[in-house]
Amino acid sequence: MSEDAGSTPSVTVPLSPAKLRLFKLIMLSGLLVFAVAAALGAEVAARYYERHRTTPPDYFPSVYYPHRRLRYGLTPNRDYFGWFRINSLGFRGKEISAEKKPDVIRVVCLGGSTTFDIASVGSAQPWPEVLETELRRRVPAQQIEVLNLGIPGATSLDSLIDLQMRALRLNPDLVILYQSHNDLTYSIPPARPQPTRLYPLEDRPRSSFVRWLTYHSLLYAKAEDRIIGPISGMVDGVLGLFGGSGEGLPEDRGQAMERGLADFRSNVTSIAAIAQANHVALAMVQVTVPFPVDGQPKGSCQMCDALSQTYGNLDLATLKSMYARYDSALKQSADGANAYFIPSTGFVPSADRYYHDPVHFSPDGSRELGVKLGEVLAPIVTRLRSTESGGAAPAVTQSASTVALAALAK
Repeated sequence: MSEDAGSTPSVTVPLSPAKLRLFKLIMLSGLLVFAVAAALGAEVAARYYERHRTTPPDYFPSVYYPHRRLRYGLTPNRDYFGWFRINSLGFRGKEISAEKKPDVIRVVCLGGSTTFDIASVGSAQPWPEVLETELRRRVPAQQIEVLNLGIPGATSLDSLIDLQMRALRLNPDLVILYQSHNDLTYSIPPARPQPTRLYPLEDRPRSSFVRWLTYHSLLYAKAEDRIIGPISGMVDGVLGLFGGSGEGLPEDRGQAMERGLADFRSNVTSIAAIAQANHVALAMVQVTVPFPVDGQPKGSCQMCDALSQTYGNLDLATLKSMYARYDSALKQSADGANAYFIPSTGFVPSADRYYHDPVHFSPDGSRELGVKLGEVLAPIVTRLRSTESGGAAPAVTQSASTVALAALAK
């Protein structure tokens, strides 16, 4: 068809190579700026939410670092969005001097997340701080410091190492050990363990860039836990299957738990021996979990009902039996001079208001444990005070401490 008379045909002039490259550069730059702005916006939003959230954060990866001897250390001088602070010595709490003053009784608490007390944050005090307040109230003539060296995830082996690496350097008069939950938990093999390309007990390496991101980007740290980690585990599992690894075979639970108990007994025995050799008093505290009370209606305590699921669906009868055997290991290890086994049954009621989850205390539970421990430990601290002031107070044997604790319980 011929064009109408007088019309001008349209002509498309192609862009020159230089203009085309410029156009692509502008588009890529725009996309990059948008991506950076979106990432920064998401980072700001994540930080704002973390600081103003209404529930305590259960996961705070930026406060950990791989330790040369321990599995994890806590990053010194870090304030986690106003929820808690790690001091310059690398443990939770206010700033103190590593050098103990001559007139101070120093108490050091070793343990995992139940000692760090992950749910008692913000204005709520973890039980070691409650204990400090209670001891100062009960022994008013004595200056007392209670230091919280708890590291979430730590086992009795980690506490054994921590005692030698950090606690003894702080020159404590009394060490409190609150351990057994993590040892028992880690001894229960998963129903379907995944194959892995790593060697047994090998820690996954990370680059300097990933390390920087973990400490400086809350968005990345949270994504690493919830997205990147699971994907990496799936990849390892697939590659492990192709590699013919036999690590995915299920392990007998009974044998694994017996081995875990034996390791725990060995570790706490070593802790007691090291404390005694260094003339440090030791209190081994029975770990408290919300076991259902006889006659308690089902459903009246959700934390009690969730205990079995928390421990890999282990039935409650077996779980009670294992905890009793762990308690027995603590009691046997405390059979020495200036060593005490502190039974905590009844310290914290089995009710939902006292627990953040089936393992960790709520602020109410932390307050209950700290106050009750203060009641039991005050006589021991008084004896330590007599020794510190140059008195001739004899070492308290386990049998004597048991009588004292029984009297306090009445």
